[in-house]
Amino acid sequence: MILRTDMHNTHQATLRILMVLLMLILLTSFACAVGTDMTSTDISGPSVQTIDIEYPDLITPEISWQHCLGKVHSNQSYIMEQTSDGGYVVLKRSEPDATGVTVTNRNDEFWMAKLSPAGDIAWQKRPGTIPSNTLTGTQQPDSCNMSPGERFEPYFVNGSGTTDSYDTWMGKFTHDGYLSWEKILQGILHGEAHGIRQMSDGGYLLVGSVKSRGDTNSSDHGDLDYWVVRLTPSGDLSWEKTFGGSKDDLGYNAWQTPDGGYIIAGASSSDDGHVSGNHGDLDYWIVKLTPDGHLSWATSLGGADRDQPYAIQQTADSGYIIAGRSRSNDGDVTGNHGDFDFWIVKLTPAGIISWEQSLGGTGNDEAHSIMQTRDGGFIIAGGSESWNGDVTGNHGNFDYWVVKLAPDGSMKWQKSLGGSKDDVGQSIMQTRDGGYLLSGVSHSDDGDIAGNR
Repeated sequence: MILRTDMHNTHQATLRILMVLLMLILLTSFACAVGTDMTSTDISGPSVQTIDIEYPDLITPEISWQHCLGKVHSNQSYIMEQTSDGGYVVLKRSEPDATGVTVTNRNDEFWMAKLSPAGDIAWQKRPGTIPSNTLTGTQQPDSCNMSPGERFEPYFVNGSGTTDSYDTWMGKFTHDGYLSWEKILQGILHGEAHGIRQMSDGGYLLVGSVKSRGDTNSSDHGDLDYWVVRLTPSGDLSWEKTFGGSKDDLGYNAWQTPDGGYIIAGASSSDDGHVSGNHGDLDYWIVKLTPDGHLSWATSLGGADRDQPYAIQQTADSGYIIAGRSRSNDGDVTGNHGDFDFWIVKLTPAGIISWEQSLGGTGNDEAHSIMQTRDGGFIIAGGSESWNGDVTGNHGNFDYWVVKLAPDGSMKWQKSLGGSKDDVGQSIMQTRDGGYLLSGVSHSDDGDIAGNR
C-alpha cells in the first residue's frame, strides 16, 4: 500500500505476519504536491488514492496517496528505491495471484514494478530465474543501498536436502528488471543473511548470523555469531569474518564509514569472546570494522531486559544513529513506557552515547527503520500497538508508527497509520521533495488502507 501526504514545510520475538499485503506510504512536502487531484485508479487490482491537503508549519503530515501492491510471501522480501525521474521501483517476492498472474514455478517468484511519482504502475514484470529450492529467508528493505538502476537481494535455499543446512542466494537486477547475475554462498549451518549494502567500490557487504561456515576462513565462538561477508562488484567472495562470544550474536544491518571501514548493528547475549559489557539478555551490540574486516571497536548498549537494534546509519557528524526496540528501563535505557519501546540511540564517532530516547506507550512498539533527514533530524518507521504515552491515533492492533525527531532527539511529530488489523512499517526514506516514502505490510482494508485483496 502507498500513501501520499502534504505538509507545508520542508529476531526472535519479531512480529510474524502471514499472507499480508506489501504497503508503501509516501509523505511528501507542500512544495511539491499542493493542488493534486483526488483520483482512484485500478491497476492490476490495487487502488490508488491521492489527497490534496494543506497544513501550516510543523504539523503532522497527512496521507496524499496510498497503494496496495498485492499479497506477499509470509517471509516477505522486498526492496524499494526512488528513481531519477522521481518515481519508484519495487522488487518483491510474490504469492500466487499476487499481481493477477498465477505463479506456476519458482522462476516466477520475483515481481518487479516501476511506479510513477504518483504511485501508478508504469510497468511490471517477473525479472528472471531463481533456484528451484524453496526460499526461506528475508531482507529488510532498508538494508540495501544500491547505485541507481541496480538492486540486490539475498535469500536462503536449502542446499543439502536437509532442514538444518542452508545456502544464501543473491541476485543483482538491472534498472529495467532483468537478472544481471546470481551467486550462492554455500556451507552455512544454522545461518541466515539479514542485510546487504553496496560499497563505494561497487562491491557489497552482507551481514547476518551463522553457526558454522565449515571452512578455515572463519572461526566459531559458540551458538550464532555475527557473519560479515565482503563481495566484489560481480558477487565473488573477497573475505568473510565472524564475531561474537559463546552465546547468540545476531547481525542485522551495516553501513560503510568514510574511512572505508564498516559499522554493524545487531544484538548479542554474550559477554565473552569479542563481546564485553553485556547488561543482561540481548543488548544492542555495535561493531566497528576496518576496511579489511578487522575489529576496531565494539560496544554493548542496553539494560537488563531485551534490546534489539534493526537499523543503523552514519550521521553527518560522523557519528551513528541506531533504531530498534527495548524492554529495558535501566542501564543505558531510560524512560521505557511498558513492554517494548522504540529505542533510539545517537553515538559519537567513537561509539559513546550522545543521547538516547525511548518512544512509545504501554503496548508493543518496535522501530525497524531510521534515516537522518536533510534538516539534521531523524525519521523513524516501525509498528505500534500502543494508544497512549507518545502514541496517538492508533486504529487497532498494530499500526505503522512514524516519528520525526529533532537533531537533539526531541520529538517533533508522530503519526499512526493503518486500519483495524495488523499493519507494520518496515522501511522509510526521505524523497527528493522533502517528504517520505514508507513501506511495510498490512492485514487491514479500512481506516487509512484501501485496496487490500
